[in-house]
Amino acid sequence: MNTRSVLVVDDVQRVAENVAALFRRSGWNAKAVFSGRECIESVSASCYDAVLLDMRVPTKDDGFETLREILRIRPGQCVLFLTGYGDIDAAVKALRMGAVNLVPKMPEIDTLIDIVEDGIRRKENEIKARQKDRAEAVLTLAQGLAHNIKNDLNAMALRLELIRKDTTAEERNRHLDETGEVLARTALRIKRLVRFGLLREVRCEPVNLRTAVEQAISIARQRHRYSAATERATIEVGVPENLAVTSTVSFLPDAIECLVDNAMDATRGIGNISVSSADKGGKVELMVKDEGPGFKKEFLSKPLMPYCSTHENTHTGFGLYFAKAVVEECGGQLIYSNSKEGRGAVVSLILRKAGN
Repeated sequence: MNTRSVLVVDDVQRVAENVAALFRRSGWNAKAVFSGRECIESVSASCYDAVLLDMRVPTKDDGFETLREILRIRPGQCVLFLTGYGDIDAAVKALRMGAVNLVPKMPEIDTLIDIVEDGIRRKENEIKARQKDRAEAVLTLAQGLAHNIKNDLNAMALRLELIRKDTTAEERNRHLDETGEVLARTALRIKRLVRFGLLREVRCEPVNLRTAVEQAISIARQRHRYSAATERATIEVGVPENLAVTSTVSFLPDAIECLVDNAMDATRGIGNISVSSADKGGKVELMVKDEGPGFKKEFLSKPLMPYCSTHENTHTGFGLYFAKAVVEECGGQLIYSNSKEGRGAVVSLILRKAGN
């Protein structure tokens, strides 16, 4: 017996009840509701294999506002739009927002069930693929982190050995500061990997990009508190205060901080760093530019891995790989290159604009 469950949402009570009744006759657990508010309440209280949502369900933004809220509450929810309007623009918008498919009003029940079951299978396969990708990303990050920790421990051991020798107070303080910076960097990487590895479900929701950038810069400056040169780095921010993107609130500041951190390490207080945004239609490009030595040529020709050196100095690539894994969770992209204007590196996060 089919134990699938479906929530039918239509402002015409008779239609919603009839569709739900047809599903029940086919062995489904089905519930009918008649407004966006009731839909959100039901999705918040119970888990459904699928939601059949009328595109014109009464809300201030038709069914799109309800769709957005459903996916905020349950990011992996299978949602199919019921429509009889043939609105191509609306259909494209619904699919871009995360609807699995569009269902014409009203097909034969067997056809309808086939469409819904296909949508559920597609969503389940998508989730499995994403979980596999995340597991592989975590494994790769863990391998890179082990490599980094080994290097960091060797660096600390060397610093401690130098401290034991007859050095001046100034030299001892410098070694202690550099050891503290290594410890802070290692602790932050471990914390991020653990949080990312324990993540079970990603909530892709509107995030204020300016706020995320400010949080990232604050974290980066805290991480560099042991280094006077990098702590004094000049960082120019050119991101509008009201710009919202679709990402994960929990990790976007961390992803941006990885880029800022790399830029601070690359410049070492010499040269400026800029964090700016550019409107790309339905997307936003966040660019972090520095005036450091730039990426090594051999790095630019290889796939991004967390244990490959990125800059001419001692960067490991861990931060870039972590940022890439984070933004890809919500359909984003990370790209990097050397500046066309001369000296320095440019790393961009391509993020979906909120509402698209």
